[in-house]
Amino acid sequence: MTPPVHPTGPDTRRARWSWRDTAVVVGIVAAGIGAAWALPHGTPADETASTTPGYVTEPVTYPVEIPGCDEVGPPPKRDTGFGWTAYGASSGYSDPDFPWLTATKATAMTDALRGALPPDVEVRFDAPSRMLVFQPIFRINPDTIPDGADVGGSSEARGTLLRAGSAGRLDASVREWNRPVPACVAGELDERRTLPDGTVVDVLDTWSELRGTRTLARAATAYPPDGSRVIASLTDQAGSSGDGGAAHSGALPLTVDELAAIAADPGLRTTTAVPAGTAPARMDCGGGVEPMGDPLDRGDVDRLAAALTMAWAALGPLAATPDRPVGSVEVAGSARDAACLELALSGPAGAGRLGVTIAVNTSAPEEFTAADALPDGTRVRTTTDEGTTWVTAVRPSGTAVTVTLSGAGPTPEQLVALATAPGLDL
Repeated sequence: MTPPVHPTGPDTRRARWSWRDTAVVVGIVAAGIGAAWALPHGTPADETASTTPGYVTEPVTYPVEIPGCDEVGPPPKRDTGFGWTAYGASSGYSDPDFPWLTATKATAMTDALRGALPPDVEVRFDAPSRMLVFQPIFRINPDTIPDGADVGGSSEARGTLLRAGSAGRLDASVREWNRPVPACVAGELDERRTLPDGTVVDVLDTWSELRGTRTLARAATAYPPDGSRVIASLTDQAGSSGDGGAAHSGALPLTVDELAAIAADPGLRTTTAVPAGTAPARMDCGGGVEPMGDPLDRGDVDRLAAALTMAWAALGPLAATPDRPVGSVEVAGSARDAACLELALSGPAGAGRLGVTIAVNTSAPEEFTAADALPDGTRVRTTTDEGTTWVTAVRPSGTAVTVTLSGAGPTPEQLVALATAPGLDL
């Protein structure tokens, strides 16, 4: 079946929203700013053409009986589609307006989501925000979204799943939901399941086509009795850069039943206690890096982490203690061919923050001069401004290592030693 369509009206920004619309906004609002286009999500049984050229969805039959539903409402009328831009910002974890989502709660939900996957399903190696790590809740300006758009108050997680030749993007959404379970509407669900603990799970298996390219989609929405709402949605758009791009695998790596089990997992509820000793969730680092090479795999990142760990140890005793191992290197959030590290420092001299980014940069900054060149051809530049020091080392290979220190920590000379350390080459 197909998700709901939008009612027409004089203001085409105003529309009814479904899980699929929310999934579209997930990746857009995660950056704090973006745009989404809600396409028509259904057609009456006697119509197959969409009002959006080249876009068709699975037809909706009505009247229809849906298992688990006592009554089924008619699908909303089609809309011609609309576009809008949403602006938002995040206060990070422990936002006073959303006290249930702490950094440790995000980790606990991430662990529950990964643990609910079948054992033969792999999460593609990527940046934390693309490996099912639940993100802080974004505050979306209500003046920039359609009336009734259910996109606020949710913590989102996404990642690409791989399984026996199939691949797809999984989006999970968790939020407080102190409202009744919605009525059954034709096109919004294929079945409503009520579990022994009172959890209601709506499932949907559908498809859409844009200019002849079919996208497969499945979704499960759970309404547990504690007042949470959990959505797990999946498409076969695996992409090639971790962004859910246009590449289609033609098969979904999770069944409807598996998706329903994930949505109903108790670990994904807002009221579930966080296990003792849970570490805070790690956010993306390396923003603003432009992709210029091949994606890094886990072996690449492990090699860079080992080299950075050795380089830190070679600095000798430091009056600055990192909040986690210096080898906690990750794939950069903005480019899968770059690696990065961000950590907090503490010591007698005060607090500091250290950042390291390792990326491809085949062009040297204009401010480099011959005096900046080392014997091996590496060009190094150090800049200090308002308590922050930047050291950039561009190697002959085209790898650029940038080390940034704000506040107290290693000396500028030690930062140069980190940036030029052996083994930090892509």
